[in-house]
Amino acid sequence: MYDRRGLPIFDDIAAVDSNLGRQTALTGRYRGTMRAATRDLRGMINRGEMSAGRFTPAQLRAIRGGRAQTPGYTWHHHQNIGRMQLVPREAAQRSQSRGWVGALSPLVGQGSSR
Repeated sequence: MYDRRGLPIFDDIAAVDSNLGRQTALTGRYRGTMRAATRDLRGMINRGEMSAGRFTPAQLRAIRGGRAQTPGYTWHHHQNIGRMQLVPREAAQRSQSRGWVGALSPLVGQGSSR
């Protein structure tokens, strides 16, 4: 499903929604924002806001390690700046979207290589 601008909507399949805030989002560091979102997810699990049972042992190791990537998932840079969604990797690859990173790349002078 896509919005009227042609950007993907992952709300129904996102495992997690994280809001990094504009300051973190606008650093221009693609993988850095993904690591920040993973740290936010780790905090949700530690505070009991998210069940660790939703994730496999390998995924939990990546989350606890603050990694940019979680096996089977990827962080989608939602079109709303700072909003990150943990979505199945296959769905993100099919959409070929770069979210707000794609829109901001010319502005921050950074590429958005994955």
